[in-house]
Amino acid sequence: AFIKKHKVASLDPRIHGSVNCAAVSCPRVKPVVLTGENVSKVLDENMSAFLNDSLQFYMCGKRLVGNEILKWYHSDFTQVHGKGVNAYMASFINSPSVKDHFSKNFKSKSSFKWFYNWVINSTKNVSAEKAKVTKNQAKCRE
Repeated sequence: AFIKKHKVASLDPRIHGSVNCAAVSCPRVKPVVLTGENVSKVLDENMSAFLNDSLQFYMCGKRLVGNEILKWYHSDFTQVHGKGVNAYMASFINSPSVKDHFSKNFKSKSSFKWFYNWVINSTKNVSAEKAKVTKNQAKCRE
């Protein structure tokens, strides 16, 4: 009875840009409390920050290297936004090449190279991960 009473009927997929598990690949923690008044704005901001984080998403040739959170919860986005999911995801992105890739390919997932880094999120680890990603991005340009 408790589960039926409190079960979420439909999930807002933007939550995946806000929930944090303390791993390097998790979305960054924001110092803000979600309220009924700000929840939509904060979810939009967090999703945008997550998708625009160059540690999480970057182009490598014609493939997008992307955070595996979007692969794991892909159906959450497609169930809510259906055929419009590519444009919906692209609406959060600033980088022209990443935006273009999402707008054409998010629904299929096959043109993505997925990754996830479970290392604990700390200043030291984020710095090391940033150096590793920068090195990988340089290889993509070679």
